[in-house]
Amino acid sequence: MNWRRPLLNQLLNLKDAMYGAPFATTREYREILNWTASDRLAVQNRQEERLTSLLLHSQRHCPYYRRLLEETGVVDRSTVRLEEFQKIPFLTKEIMRGNIPDLLSDERRSRKVYRNTSGGSTGEPIPFYQDNVYKASNWATVLYYNHALGKELGDREVKLWGSERDILQGNIGFKSQLKNFLYNRLLLNAFRMTPEMCRSYVDQINRFRPVSIWSYVDSIYQLARYVEREGINIEPIPAVITTAGTLDNEMRHFIERTLLTRVYNQYGSREVGPVAAERLDQKGLVLFEWSQFVEVVDSAGNPVPPGGTGEIVITLLSNYTMPLIRYRIGDMAMVPLEEDFSELPLRRLSSVTGRVTDYFIRKDGALVHGEYFTHLFYHRNWVRRFQVVQETFDRVSVNLECENRPEKDEEIEIEKMIQKVMGHECRVDFEYLDQIKPSSSGKYLYTFSKVGREQDHD
Repeated sequence: MNWRRPLLNQLLNLKDAMYGAPFATTREYREILNWTASDRLAVQNRQEERLTSLLLHSQRHCPYYRRLLEETGVVDRSTVRLEEFQKIPFLTKEIMRGNIPDLLSDERRSRKVYRNTSGGSTGEPIPFYQDNVYKASNWATVLYYNHALGKELGDREVKLWGSERDILQGNIGFKSQLKNFLYNRLLLNAFRMTPEMCRSYVDQINRFRPVSIWSYVDSIYQLARYVEREGINIEPIPAVITTAGTLDNEMRHFIERTLLTRVYNQYGSREVGPVAAERLDQKGLVLFEWSQFVEVVDSAGNPVPPGGTGEIVITLLSNYTMPLIRYRIGDMAMVPLEEDFSELPLRRLSSVTGRVTDYFIRKDGALVHGEYFTHLFYHRNWVRRFQVVQETFDRVSVNLECENRPEKDEEIEIEKMIQKVMGHECRVDFEYLDQIKPSSSGKYLYTFSKVGREQDHD
C-alpha cells in the first residue's frame, strides 16, 4: 500500500492553494495530460499561445526585450508576429552576464523570486533568476515523466546525485531528510564513488528495491563498471534515468546489461529545467513543448534539415521573471528524419549528442565528435576513468585514472588513433591522476574542447 501517494497529492494541493501560482503544480499536471491526449495541431496552437503571451510580457516588462522585439518587428504595440520570430538575435551566456538588470521583469516582485546559477561546465557560472511559477511547472513535468515510466508519487526511488548544497558535509539537513522520507527516496552521493562506497551503494540498492534510479550518466556508468568488475549480484531495477552528460549507445547497453535495467535518457539544465526525455519506446527524446520552444540550428543560425545535427536554442515559456528567448544553451542535438505523431503529439530529438565543446575542431574547420575518443578506452580494463581535452588545434591532453599504469605500446596505440582524426602533427600528452574531478555542477566531462569553448564565447 503506497500511503505516501494520497498524502503527497494533498500536500501539493495545499501548496498550490497557498501560493496561488498561475501554473499551480496540480493544475499544470492536468494541463500536460490534456496536451499529450490531444492532436498535433492542438499542441502547436497551445504552444503558440504561450509563446505569444511570453513575448508580449517581455516587450512590456523587460528593457532588454522591449528594444529587441520592437526593432525586429516581432512585437508591434500589442501585436505579435510569430512569423518574424527567427529575427530575434540569440541570447548567449555573455549577453546574459552583461544584461542581468535589463533582462529582469519589472513586475517580478509579485512572484516568489530566487537566484540560481548555471553549472559553469563551459566557463564561469552565470547568475539568473527564477520564480515559483517556473518551479511549479518544472515539478509538474517531472511528475508527468515519472508517470510515463510507470513511477507514481511515493514509489521507491534512488537518486545518485551530488548537487545538494550540504551533501559533501557527510549528512543532509532535517528538511531534506523529511522530504526524502515523504517521497520514499534514497539519496546516494555521486561525489564519493570509491570502491568501498560503490559496494555500499549496491547493498543499499538491493535492500531498497527502487522502482527507478535518477543519476548522472557517469555515476551510474561507474557503478555498473564496479558491479561487473567485482562480479556482484544486483537486483533488477525497472528504470534508470540518466542526465547531466552524454549517453552513447555503448554506455547504455553496458548499464542495461550489467544492472538488469532499462536506461532512459533525460535532457535539461538549471537555466531552463527539464527539456526532453525518452519514453518507454526509447525512440528519441520527447520534447516537453508546454515548457519550452526548442529550435535546432546550424552554424549560420538556420534550422537544420531532417536527420541533421545542430545547436539547441531554447525559449523558456514558464519563467516570466527573467525570460530566456532564443537562448544558446551550448548543447548539440540530432533531429529525426521523419516526425511521427501517431503515439504522442509531441516533437522529438533523435538524440542529444553532447555539448558544443564535446566537438573537437581541426585547423581546417572539420568537427570530430567527442564520442570517437570515448570509444578508445571502453575495452581497456586498466582504465578506471578517462578524460580527453583539446587544448589547442595541435595539442590534446589525455587524463587517466588507472588500476595499473599501462604498457607504453597502449599509449602509442591511443596516440595514433587520436592523430588519425586530429592530424599527425597533433601532440598527445598523457597525464596519470589519482582523481579526475567533475565540474562545479557535478557533471563529469569525458571530452572537452577548449578551442570550442573559446569560439562559443566569441
